Amino acid sequence: MLDDTYPIASDEGISWKAYREAENIKDETYIFYLAELLEGLKNKKSRHEREKREAIYFILKWIGVNSCNKEVPQILMRCLHSETNMHTIGKLLDYIREQEDYIPNYKEIIHYVDDKRWQIRRPAIDLLGKCKEKEVEIKLLDLLKVSDDKYEVGDICSALINVGTERSIPLLLEKVNDKQQWIRSSAYEALAFIGNPSIIPVFVEGLKDRFYCSKHDALIGLCRFADANYVEIIYDSVTKILSYNRILDANFTNNTTDLIEGMKFLNSHLKDTGKMEKLLKKIKNKWEVLSDEEREFLQRFFELKE
Repeated sequence: MLDDTYPIASDEGISWKAYREAENIKDETYIFYLAELLEGLKNKKSRHEREKREAIYFILKWIGVNSCNKEVPQILMRCLHSETNMHTIGKLLDYIREQEDYIPNYKEIIHYVDDKRWQIRRPAIDLLGKCKEKEVEIKLLDLLKVSDDKYEVGDICSALINVGTERSIPLLLEKVNDKQQWIRSSAYEALAFIGNPSIIPVFVEGLKDRFYCSKHDALIGLCRFADANYVEIIYDSVTKILSYNRILDANFTNNTTDLIEGMKFLNSHLKDTGKMEKLLKKIKNKWEVLSDEEREFLQRFFELKE
């Protein structure tokens, strides 16, 4: 894979198969050898040499992911600072982020979010989402103030779910009124996880948003912070969910969905009632519109099956 005949990736070709095999590597004895190869390729500028380094980074990434080896992200971080190609830097930032339990020094990363190239800026934002530092939150909020790119705003809001505090809430509350629907949805998503009961009226208003994903994230937020006074609103919202032509790949937010959060809330207030039984029966009749995660949850919590 790393010799002079290193092939360009193509579906089902030699390189494609090699990459798929690399995804399963977890032998930590390769790390020293791969690090030595990288040292020999260091500072070489040709496209061919850069592609060799990228292939090694890819293998190292998967060894780190599969073995949780602590040395891998350190190697990737050292290599990050010597690369100049925007695609290579972007890949390295992603690979470092995917190393479980590894939290980089934010001071080594934060300057990348000022890069003019989105290929670097966006993965840098994602990686900063692992760094729970006041300076990181302030930097992300500065970016949020000026960005009108829906994808970048989505990245920032996702990062704020992990690093955001009450400091982030006022600006996110502004963003729920943005004219761009994806920006509104991203703001509701972040607020659903870093908000508090004082903004329940915002989530209730979000249930009226014309964009389904905004309704979805607003309902998650409402379920997380509401009390028994909101049972009817949440019950009605869960009922409406079952009538939507749902965008299943857009439903899963931070390991949950609107239906899952709604059913958790309702089960805590309506357990063993006729109303809950009626809702469960309706869900069973709509089994085909549920995501795999929702079906697994319903089977586990309610022993509900198709």
